[in-house]
Amino acid sequence: MRLAHFETLSPRCPSCLMQWRKDVAGPPPAPLRLLQDGQRADDDVLAGLIRCPECAAGYPIIEGLPILLPDPARFMADHLVYGLLPQRWPNELQAWFGEAFAQSGWFPAMQRHLSVYGWDHYGGGEVAAARPEAGGGPDVGGGPDAGGGSVARGGPDAGGGPGGVLRCLAAGLAGVEALPAGAALDAGCAAGRATFALAARTEGLVLGIDINIPLLRLARQALTESAVTYPLRDIGSRFRMQTVPVSFPGRERVDFWVADVHHPPFLPASFAFLAALNLLDCLANPAQALAALREMLGDSSLAVVSLPYDWSDAATPAGESSGARDRSFAAASDAEALLRQHIAALGWHIRHEASHHPWYLRIHRRSTICYDNHVLLLAGPGRVDRG
Repeated sequence: MRLAHFETLSPRCPSCLMQWRKDVAGPPPAPLRLLQDGQRADDDVLAGLIRCPECAAGYPIIEGLPILLPDPARFMADHLVYGLLPQRWPNELQAWFGEAFAQSGWFPAMQRHLSVYGWDHYGGGEVAAARPEAGGGPDVGGGPDAGGGSVARGGPDAGGGPGGVLRCLAAGLAGVEALPAGAALDAGCAAGRATFALAARTEGLVLGIDINIPLLRLARQALTESAVTYPLRDIGSRFRMQTVPVSFPGRERVDFWVADVHHPPFLPASFAFLAALNLLDCLANPAQALAALREMLGDSSLAVVSLPYDWSDAATPAGESSGARDRSFAAASDAEALLRQHIAALGWHIRHEASHHPWYLRIHRRSTICYDNHVLLLAGPGRVDRG
C-alpha cells in the first residue's frame, strides 16, 4: 500500500461510514490510522495494520494489499489461502497442484480466472496486451441479433487477442482529450491493466479496487516488478506458466486495495474519474453499487461504465439488485432502459455510448468468448461539456 495513496485518499472505516450514511447527521468518521510497526519498502507498506480511531476496528495489510472491507476477519478466513500461494512456480509444480486440488473447486476456479484475465490484461509469450487504440477484431456476437450477452467462439485467433479491457476503456473515452484533474478510481480492476492505462492519461493518483485476491496479487506484480507470471490454460485442465515483461509509465502513481464497491471506504467526492468495466453484472446489488460509485465522484467528474448484462443468480439474485423484483436489473425485460433510469436518477448524463462493443476473452487454446458490451461515458451534473 503506497503511503501517498493512503494519506491523500484518506480512507475511512467502512463500518463507520455505513452507519454515518444511515444517520445522515454529524461529521463523517475520522480517517483511518496506519500503525507504525509495519513492514515497508520505501513508501510501500507490505504488511501492517490500519485502525479506526472511532470503533477501533482493525484492517490488515497483506502482501501490500490493505483489506478495507466491513468484515475483514471473515474475508481473511475465507481468502487467506490465496495470499499464501506462490506466484512463480515450475510447470511441474503447477501440474501437481492442479491434480491435487482438482476436486476442491476453489483452485481450478482461481487458475481459470488468472488465465482469462492474465491473458487479456498482459498477454503471453510473444503476444503482448494490445494498445488501447488497437482494433478489436471482427465484430462477432456483437450485434443486436447476437442472442445473448456472451457468444462462444473457437480457435486461438478468434477475436482481437489480448487487450480487450484496454479497447473497452478506449471506447468509453473516445473523444475525451484529458481526464478531469484529481484522483482516478478503477472499480473492479481485476488484474490492473486498465488502472495502469489510466495512469498514462492523468497526472493524479490512480487506485484500483477489487475483492479478488489472486487477481490483485497479479496487479501488484505489475506494480512492483518488471514482469508478471500467471498460469495460462492450454486446454482442459492443463496450464503452463507465462512470464510477461511489463513496464508502465506513471505506475509510481498507481496502487491496489481490497475494497467492496457496495461499501467503499471513501468520503463523497473523493475521485474525479471512475472506470467500472464489466463490473455491475458481477455484483449482488448493482443499484446500490451505482449509487456508491456516484457518491464517490465530484459533480464535475467523468465515469466510464461497461456491462454485457450477463446476470448470474450466483452474483445478482433476481429481486435483490434494486429492492424489488420489478425494478431488478437481473429480472428486467429491458435492462438497458432500467440502467438509464438509475443513471438519470443519480444526476449523471450520458455524454456518449457504444451500444455494441465486442470484448473477447480467451478461455483456453481452442475457446474464446465475446461479450457484447454496452459502454457509456457518464458526466456529472457540474460538467458543461455535454455531448
